[in-house]
Amino acid sequence: MEKAIAAPVTSLHDLQFHKHDPSAKKADEQLRTLVVTDIPLFVTDAQLRGTFFRYGIVTHCRTRLSKLYRTAYIVFDSATSLDQFDTTWAVLCTGHCLRVCPASHSPDQRAIRRAHVALLAGLPCGSVAADLSEIAEEISAKSVNIPFSYNSYTPKPYAYVHFSSADTKESAMGITCALKDIGLTWHEPNEVSSLCHRCGRPGCNPDKCASSRALQRPSRPWSSNDKLRELYNKHLPPSHPAKRHNCFTRSDNTQRRHRGPQRPSRSQLDHDLIGMDVPPLMDWQSISDKIVLILEEIAALTNDFAQLDNRVKWIENHLATHPTHTASLLSLNLPLLRMIQLTKDGIILPPLIPDAIVTTLWTLVPLFRLTMVPHSLLNHIFLFLLE
Repeated sequence: MEKAIAAPVTSLHDLQFHKHDPSAKKADEQLRTLVVTDIPLFVTDAQLRGTFFRYGIVTHCRTRLSKLYRTAYIVFDSATSLDQFDTTWAVLCTGHCLRVCPASHSPDQRAIRRAHVALLAGLPCGSVAADLSEIAEEISAKSVNIPFSYNSYTPKPYAYVHFSSADTKESAMGITCALKDIGLTWHEPNEVSSLCHRCGRPGCNPDKCASSRALQRPSRPWSSNDKLRELYNKHLPPSHPAKRHNCFTRSDNTQRRHRGPQRPSRSQLDHDLIGMDVPPLMDWQSISDKIVLILEEIAALTNDFAQLDNRVKWIENHLATHPTHTASLLSLNLPLLRMIQLTKDGIILPPLIPDAIVTTLWTLVPLFRLTMVPHSLLNHIFLFLLE
């Protein structure tokens, strides 16, 4: 090995071999990795790549879910591409502020970026970080992050503003700011619970807030896991593996209760047909009853055919064991049929068959002749029917 890695191989166009060291490879990749946090769920990987291609060549990008947001690990081809992020704390992507930090930074370096934070409240409904770019530049803010609502996943009416030092934060909080002719107020982060989650004003009752014109739906209990699944299923890009494999469409309890696809109820189907120009639903219950009757009739016919088959077999066996019965009954005339009756043992007895049955049997003789049925079989059929 030492000889192989000592010098380039001339016969292989000066190819240089190196000793494989997984830890060194991982350390080298960490020097080229940028950690991106606070990524909204609806931001796609393609949008992330397009944003960070402006700072260098991206070799690969991987993401993971982190409650209401996603965290991305952007790997550049060179560690020098990360030098600019020593002073850059945030990047705008689709109008939203994404916080960035090199993966090689120590915990103390990462803690500095979260040490000096102020709350800017009273933002108009639907505001994003890009709307505050001019204010951020004026107050020398390093990043401006507007959190998303846990229920509706819309931007909240306040933003967390990060500064590089306590003096910069104090100076910024002394500046009066406004956005879209609406005055904004400064607060400490621990005062967020006193702000109205609809307008961002302190002391405002959310139930009577003038900024909310829509009727409020009654609250319902739900678990945090179910709510996160709902948000993931609604806002994650279709290309995300969790969305592609349909991991968040139902809760675990629901999956345990329902092993297969649910059929809609009759009332739901009827409700869906209201206002639609479609024919009414078929009466499946009536159809089902008719099918049951048909199956019963088929079973009865099958039983009758089985009995008939048994009788034919008996006739064949009787033909083989009683040759005296082979005389053809087709030569008999009607008076003779009225006078005699043959039993299975070949004994002639007084006639016991009513005249109507004998007449019917006699009228069937031409039919049997037309059907080309063998006379021997017809004789035994008559003998069987005469019993």
